[in-house]
Amino acid sequence: MPAKTRADYLALAESFITAGTFSKETEARFRSALRLAELAGGEAQRKVGVIEYESPGEERSFREWIATGKYLSRDLAEGDGAFPGSSGSGFVPVGFYGAVISRLKLIDQLWDPDLVTVLKTPRGSAFAIPLDSDVDNQGVVIAENAVGTSADQDPLMGVLALPECPTVRASCFVSRELVSDSGIPLDTYLSKKFATRFERAFGPVMVAALVNGAAATTTALGATGSDQTMQGSSSASTSIGSDDLVTLAASIDGAYLERASWVMRPATYLAILGLRGATPGLRVFHEKFDDDGNPLLLGKRVVFAPAMPGLGASKKPVVFGDLSRLVIRQGGEMTLAVSAERRPEYGQYYYRAMMRLQAAAAIDTTLSPADAPFAVLTMGS
Repeated sequence: MPAKTRADYLALAESFITAGTFSKETEARFRSALRLAELAGGEAQRKVGVIEYESPGEERSFREWIATGKYLSRDLAEGDGAFPGSSGSGFVPVGFYGAVISRLKLIDQLWDPDLVTVLKTPRGSAFAIPLDSDVDNQGVVIAENAVGTSADQDPLMGVLALPECPTVRASCFVSRELVSDSGIPLDTYLSKKFATRFERAFGPVMVAALVNGAAATTTALGATGSDQTMQGSSSASTSIGSDDLVTLAASIDGAYLERASWVMRPATYLAILGLRGATPGLRVFHEKFDDDGNPLLLGKRVVFAPAMPGLGASKKPVVFGDLSRLVIRQGGEMTLAVSAERRPEYGQYYYRAMMRLQAAAAIDTTLSPADAPFAVLTMGS
């Protein structure tokens, strides 16, 4: 039974130190145990909510503004950050924006810039990204002193044309009592609220770009095709088997395997861990983690995206591929509006945060041969 509490993980890490030998494999296990202890103790979650301001003046002015709706103009050249405009809306401090994004990465790992390509542009107008497809070119082996044809082949060039960037808005009402009496910092509270609502709005957009951009499709045979059961089911419309996952991974070009990851919702991952052989009844997969505590499946990282479809007839619950080809674009800066007059009869403040966001798969479908960095698993009907 794997350790589940912080104390268990710390004891496991200590056992690696006292073992006497400390190989690279032991070091990796030690780091993984410490990471799991941090997650089990909630330390990672607590760090996520920290807002780091550029200066005490910026922190004081921003907190006063969100608590009262009033502000004092500040000089950008003095390093105090942006300030609200005459309309009551303004750019947020870098620290507040960072807290929202870090919370987003905790909720939906598709926001992680280490996995996907995050593109920030000054404006939200139409934007073009050059692409190339080099999956079919190859070198030429030439013997010594022999005349041969050189491999002077140019890659096929294409373009990812992004239209105007749409606006994603998140808003909430907060009572005056919460602002005045609560011990919770209002800026931290708002960063959590906005992160959750941005994810619910934009998470399905990212998943749609990923799934629709998957040129390769594998149709699941279900757990029965692997002589297994998943949560008591084995049909192709309600379950997937280990053979389905292997076939899906094998369907993408080998050039993408090094950076490839699985994308699924947490419930799908837990169902896969519950796969059992039909005859002996033993589990097919066991929990494995990388050095940072991220779960692994067939040696590749599992990325959790709550907006991914679940298990069900004709659904597409699993994507496998190189997530760096998923582009998340942010046009301009995040803005925040504060109003103390939206619901005066209820004694509530109104807060509205906006970001211009866009997601697309970096693939030009007009190129031949087609570039296919992702593959998607489709369940039976």
